[in-house]
Amino acid sequence: MNSYAYLEKKGGKYTLFRFKENRPSDSPSDFKALMMSRMDFDVKVTEIPSIPEREIEGFLKYRIRSLYPGHPEDTVFDYSLFTIAKKKKFAILFLCRKEVLDEYKEISNGKHLLLPFNLIKPFIAGYPGKAVIFSFWYGAWIDILVFSQNEKVDSFVIKRTAKLSLDINHIMKMLPEYAGKFNWVVFSSEQEKELLKEKAAGIVDKNISVEVFAIQDALNRINRKTDFLFKEKKKKRLIDQRLRIQLVCIIVLFISALLFKKTVDRQQRYLIDLESSIRSLAKHTTEVVSLQNEIRAMEEELNSLKERIPIDTYFILSELESVLTKDTRIQSFVYEKNSFQLEAIGKNPLGLMERFKEIKLFTNVKLVQIVPLKNSDKELFKVSGRVYAE
Repeated sequence: MNSYAYLEKKGGKYTLFRFKENRPSDSPSDFKALMMSRMDFDVKVTEIPSIPEREIEGFLKYRIRSLYPGHPEDTVFDYSLFTIAKKKKFAILFLCRKEVLDEYKEISNGKHLLLPFNLIKPFIAGYPGKAVIFSFWYGAWIDILVFSQNEKVDSFVIKRTAKLSLDINHIMKMLPEYAGKFNWVVFSSEQEKELLKEKAAGIVDKNISVEVFAIQDALNRINRKTDFLFKEKKKKRLIDQRLRIQLVCIIVLFISALLFKKTVDRQQRYLIDLESSIRSLAKHTTEVVSLQNEIRAMEEELNSLKERIPIDTYFILSELESVLTKDTRIQSFVYEKNSFQLEAIGKNPLGLMERFKEIKLFTNVKLVQIVPLKNSDKELFKVSGRVYAE
């Protein structure tokens, strides 16, 4: 179990007491934390507006100027936050002069510091939406903290008398606006615990619920990480300019990398689609080339067939008759493999050659020989050429 001590100021000097034995202690090394004298501190309660948590301390520094008469440079403060009925948030401010706090730190030899108000956090959650009065009883004074149902918080301190009954009646008379049903939580020394419970039961109204706890027991329930006062607060280090620039550069590079990857992925998908299209076109091209080759082969085969198909001889003779004049007599006509040779007797074989040009059936026609006949105006001539079949 952790041991705790507190200070009482008498004749301008501090005396160290241990809570458990309620006796003076000469050595600051035999306790874990020190409860400071309430009379050295001013306690103020102020409502916290709806602001971010990081701005609360700055807001309280501003409020202290109107709440505490001390010079700002010579004033030190700490605070505890409470929320009533999940609606209003309050700060309990603990203020004193800097030289007083320095003296406490020297006496405590670096031990944790606290005030009576640090005891209530483990208890306040047990009275949601109810009026609660916390009182802290010490040898010479009583500290009172009130959480009312009308969402108001008050704090005041009174001097103790020689009788517990007088002190209890004094407190009841100070609370007219809280009259009615409320919860009263009392913190006292182990020696006074049962006596206080007995005296309160005989004085307070039956509507008032009274609970008495030994301060030593309550001290053992506090959160040792958060409930002590005037600890060195670890300030969040602001990111310096150079690091901020580096972070911005990293973020920009990260975003650029994402955009580049997105572009690469898009181009890759485009290339895949393009390759697919090229393969499809190549396949179609192969089919087209194959068809063209087939067509060419068929055309060649058709031409070959055309060459092998003989032309109707009667048709050739009919066309030849249209070329020759009536007085032309054919001596011989030879037709073989689309070539022909004509030997005839007639007039004007040169004019005959002009008429051959007008007939499409005959091509490459040549006048091979002309022999004049004796005692006649006619000539023996030979003509050769080719027969063209469409």
